[in-house]
Amino acid sequence: MSVPSALSAERLGEWVEPYLSRPDILGIGEVTPPPGQAARLDPVLSLSADHGGVPVLVHGFAPNTLDDLRTYAELAARYPSVPLVVGALGGLHALDLVELAMERSNLFIDLSSALQVFAVTAAAHEVPDQCLFGSNTPYGDVVAARHTVEAAIADRGVRTLVLEDNFQRIFSG
Repeated sequence: MSVPSALSAERLGEWVEPYLSRPDILGIGEVTPPPGQAARLDPVLSLSADHGGVPVLVHGFAPNTLDDLRTYAELAARYPSVPLVVGALGGLHALDLVELAMERSNLFIDLSSALQVFAVTAAAHEVPDQCLFGSNTPYGDVVAARHTVEAAIADRGVRTLVLEDNFQRIFSG
């Protein structure tokens, strides 16, 4: 489900809650809070935790800032049962996101919109269990995104984690 982030924190939680009882809803997102206001996601993560840890996808590229990514990591620490997926490899702050994910096992990195193959390589090397293949479709190209992952990750086992296994793990349990 796509979440209207312009709502107040209280209203955001109220808006999300009815969807969480639907069997066809597998996760919440993509949520894009205004710059500097990532903490507004707290009620969404709280609801997710109350509903068994439904994965939450947040936008990771601009207008998000490095401080927003740090706040996402703090929220991940507060809600360890919630898989918190940061989209677009953290944008211009990809390596910072990798460092943050190293400290939070429930902070996942969507590898779409990678600006450099090096960033995908670094993420897969440091936190292979927390990397998820993404293409940013319809804005990105699935084939190009897959080729980026294949070029960045030589180890077949890690590549399988990124392309399949990690996704299946967070959405099945």
